[in-house]
Amino acid sequence: MLKREIRSFIIVIMVWYTFSILAGNNIVPYPHELLKRLIEYPNVMLPHIGASLYRLLMGIFLAVTLGTYIGIKLGLSQKLDHLFSPLVNAFHPIPKSALTPVFIMLFGIGDLSRVLIVSTIAIFPIIVNVQQAIKNIDDNYFYAVENMKLTTKQFYFDFIIPTILPTLLSTTKITIATGTAVLYISENIGASKGLGYYIGANSATDNINMFLGIFFLSVIGYVLIRTLEVLYDKYCFWAK
Repeated sequence: MLKREIRSFIIVIMVWYTFSILAGNNIVPYPHELLKRLIEYPNVMLPHIGASLYRLLMGIFLAVTLGTYIGIKLGLSQKLDHLFSPLVNAFHPIPKSALTPVFIMLFGIGDLSRVLIVSTIAIFPIIVNVQQAIKNIDDNYFYAVENMKLTTKQFYFDFIIPTILPTLLSTTKITIATGTAVLYISENIGASKGLGYYIGANSATDNINMFLGIFFLSVIGYVLIRTLEVLYDKYCFWAK
């Protein structure tokens, strides 16, 4: 696994240098130029990384918590499914990034509005996929669980959650990518801190700082996705 990561890193650096040479380093700076800037100003990125990481993690956490709960309820209850699924299906296709100015007008320019827009992006795929994962469980398993006389807590934490976990982790991995993209958009509107703000603020004046912001936004997304892949390999090995 480590060898694969090192090999991928080397390939990325090689491709990056190639683009820098072809496009010109005044447009795409060399990787070593970013490293030099970091060495010169080691703390300049920390507030922006911290702000973006907090907003992304809180948004994903909120989406996973609420989305899993709603998805399970819709999957287990035919009545709730018929009542609320049309609403979920109606709101799911709406491009939530277009609602970013609305969220900012409603909840202000602080962290709350950006956390909520990330969670709104992430929650609908989680609801839909968790609900479908519940529906895909064979009825015989439900009959067996019923005969075991499990408590409500055991039913959810020993049966439902482990069963839907592969779907939940896979869906969350996808929503991290879309959540990172919409976070960048939201931080370009009225923000004074965050990687999206940092990228936009330097886009016309300093391409090295701009690419530093892009780089760390990519690193955050990559680390979170790899973390979920590790969790999947550890807890969902049976689903492969």
